[in-house]
Amino acid sequence: MAMKPKAIRALAPDDRAKLLTDTRAELMHERGLAAMGGSVKNPGKIRDLRTTIARVLTVEQGMGERTKHAAQPASNPAGAGRRATASAAKGQPVRKPAKAKPAKAAKAAKAKTGGSR
Repeated sequence: MAMKPKAIRALAPDDRAKLLTDTRAELMHERGLAAMGGSVKNPGKIRDLRTTIARVLTVEQGMGERTKHAAQPASNPAGAGRRATASAAKGQPVRKPAKAKPAKAAKAAKAKTGGSR
């Protein structure tokens, strides 16, 4: 059964990190058994493991802790919202992708080509 958030908060930060790594390893093992086609003794175990992992990460985020398992990069070196391409690195403007055709134009083009419904 998945651990309750109250029990997770009661653990020391090192114990939470160990719980997270052990649970992830067990989840990988269970997924491997299921992928090989073996009979699973407890079908709900994979879901419980996923729930436990999510709860541990949620508790750590709520307590303001950042572990190496949940660490995110602090900033985007290429700039927010920009694609990191060779042209962006050279200071050249980044090309925008072509706009999609409006629905009316697409419908008219389909009518011209005799598309089926």
